[in-house]
Amino acid sequence: MNNIDLVNRGGKRNNPLFDNADTIDRTISFAIANKVPIVIPQGDWYTSRKTIVPTKVSIRSYGILIYTNLSNSGLVIGSEDEANYDVDLKGLRVRQQDINWTNSSIGIELLNLSTCCNINIHNIQGFKIGLQCHASGVTKPRSCMYNTLTLGSLINNQIGINLHSSMESSSPNSNVFTGGRIGLWSNCPKMEATGVLFSSSGDGYKGHNNNVFIGQSIELNHSLIKEDQNLNKTNNSIPIKMNCGTRNRFIGVRHETHNTDIDVYEDEAGMNEYEFLWAQKKNLVRTTKSIKSSIIISAEDIKPGNKKVSVAPSPRV
Repeated sequence: MNNIDLVNRGGKRNNPLFDNADTIDRTISFAIANKVPIVIPQGDWYTSRKTIVPTKVSIRSYGILIYTNLSNSGLVIGSEDEANYDVDLKGLRVRQQDINWTNSSIGIELLNLSTCCNINIHNIQGFKIGLQCHASGVTKPRSCMYNTLTLGSLINNQIGINLHSSMESSSPNSNVFTGGRIGLWSNCPKMEATGVLFSSSGDGYKGHNNNVFIGQSIELNHSLIKEDQNLNKTNNSIPIKMNCGTRNRFIGVRHETHNTDIDVYEDEAGMNEYEFLWAQKKNLVRTTKSIKSSIIISAEDIKPGNKKVSVAPSPRV
């Protein structure tokens, strides 16, 4: 037997009244013992518990894991204190049964993932954080590095993608993200949202670098909308928020929202490049803690036959 799936372990698909949590745990245990991939067949697989897949286990998913417990949900891949090398993660799909941005739920957390080139994420929906690439460690620093990710739909998550470090020298560096729609539908909570967030906690590493985002469409139209007395609408959500990070690049990104004041926000960040091929505005806001200047480019600044023209960042605020 080359793999094991949920059907073979007693699971039931498309049944909101059946809890597949134990079935999923048995399937993961079998995959570990027999060194075979986990297979999630087509259909909706309802579960009440967080799914934890340890290191060295590949996944082939054709169905959706639907989490019914708002306080204990999401798919965690990897270990907090072990590098997870060279695994295939294909077709990942997760959804919160009811959209919830009030807790700390993460749709898919990739823990200390390293040197993985077959990562396909088809859909993440309804979580506080959609996709988190997390560099952590307990006995020593670990990193989330050298991975290639192909993205599909990241919908109705308050934070679409988060590159995060929670330990000094634990680095989320040199990852490539291709494609994907980071969007909010009209049924999302009316709260501020972020498309891509670079962050760290405590004494965590802040030098996130050499990450490349190619061709994402960031659509935050339906988050918190404010309207002034002249009925002009503004959206306080931020497409790209860099609380830290240097020398990262966004190429051919689309940003669509309601007349936003900020396309990019940088705090302890700098030396990054942002190329918007479509955006209502081009505005880079930097705090007094920002380091060396970054570059923001729009389609109007790209001249046929010429090199890109650098656009001076907005003044520090």
